[in-house]
Amino acid sequence: MICDTSSRTLRAVSVALLASLGVVASARGEVTHRLSVSTGVGLTADADLDIRQPERGTSLVFRDVAFDDKSLALVSAPYMAVRWTRWTDARPRLAVSLEFLHFKIFAETERTYDVEGSFRGIRLADRFPMNSVVQQYDVSNGVNMILVNAAYRRDDLMGGRLEVYVGSGLGPTVPYTRATIEGIGGDGHYEMGRIGGQVFGGALWPVSGRWDLFVEGKWTRTTVDGSVPGGTSAADLSTRHLTVGVGYRF
Repeated sequence: MICDTSSRTLRAVSVALLASLGVVASARGEVTHRLSVSTGVGLTADADLDIRQPERGTSLVFRDVAFDDKSLALVSAPYMAVRWTRWTDARPRLAVSLEFLHFKIFAETERTYDVEGSFRGIRLADRFPMNSVVQQYDVSNGVNMILVNAAYRRDDLMGGRLEVYVGSGLGPTVPYTRATIEGIGGDGHYEMGRIGGQVFGGALWPVSGRWDLFVEGKWTRTTVDGSVPGGTSAADLSTRHLTVGVGYRF
């Protein structure tokens, strides 16, 4: 489960987001849109991984599992984010956006972790290589967050040659989990996941007419639930991202 601190953070993001959306929705004036595409890396912190197989009597928690990101590897689509942003000249410093964020995680199953729970009906609290039970656990077709964001922006810096912004967002996830447990694997499928959230900040530079380049850092939080052979899995993901991209205004 998401820890209390993260739950409070998501609630605070929700309140700020709803307030900002209300302000922007009520604004009048000429509307500007911006479509952006970016790529980068998403580094997920170590997290507990919960594996449950009720029919086998297995319910294990692997503590502080390490994850590789393979952000730019062509295991599936590489790391990417697509965002549509809208603001008005009546309130140019407030913007709302809709974003699709795709990043991946791959458990480092060759490592040794502390493990608690039951295995085939036998209680245990031990430390052993993860791949002695779980040979593969990944969300390789993406955590896939669909986010509604609100942002504060300043585009008048350095005579209009620099824009900076900060924002936050919330939305559902559509993860795709793959796992192999005790040698039994499955291809997985897309599943409707839990609500996730993010905070972000960046800077962009107009380069030619309506085009711009930007760099952005963000932090996301969500719990990924997924089907595995004979059961389910869950992991709380806290991920830091660094992205670069291009945008077009219209």
